[in-house]
Amino acid sequence: MLVNSRILARPFARALLSLIFIFALGLIFNAEGTFFRWDTHRDMLRQISTYGILASGLTIVIVSGGIDLSVGSVLGLTAVVFSELTIQQGCSAFLSILAALGLGLGCGVLAGAFIGWFRLQPFITTLAMMVFVRGVAKWMSGGQKVSTAVLQSNGNFQQVPIPRVFELLGARFVNVAQRIASNVIPDPVEGLMCRVGDDPSACILRRWRSLQ
Repeated sequence: MLVNSRILARPFARALLSLIFIFALGLIFNAEGTFFRWDTHRDMLRQISTYGILASGLTIVIVSGGIDLSVGSVLGLTAVVFSELTIQQGCSAFLSILAALGLGLGCGVLAGAFIGWFRLQPFITTLAMMVFVRGVAKWMSGGQKVSTAVLQSNGNFQQVPIPRVFELLGARFVNVAQRIASNVIPDPVEGLMCRVGDDPSACILRRWRSLQ
């Protein structure tokens, strides 16, 4: 019983049990075999991959005591800019990726400058950035949804395949973010306790810089 309690106390074990539970529900309510098709899981993984990449970077922000409400809107703006450059302007994918990354970096630097230099609250700063960026994205797209389904001249929609390079870059980014998080924040709970209590010896053991 003690061994089971120790196993269930681990985050990985709880996540695995949740996954098994969801899988069991899928086996029972399989929507006439749709659950057993690879296309279903592939599309689901493709849709949630974006949130996984965002969560990898935002985890460090949340654990360190910050907050960023504009991350979703910045993602929308960069997606609109990338689509406009590649579809409307005919720019190469390389230049469009650099432009989208530079725009996202610029939004982050601008919000960070207001927080760091002018001592504004992260909640207020990122909330204002969220509203502003969302408005710019809607203005640039004309209120239309950006999708991989492109309308053809015959009135039908054609699904544009996503290049393999984006999947590889996304997987690599998640791997690097996890390594950084494991080195900087080995244990989020104990790390937060260390920062709150500010015990110098504990900070050294947990690789946190003491505030004293």
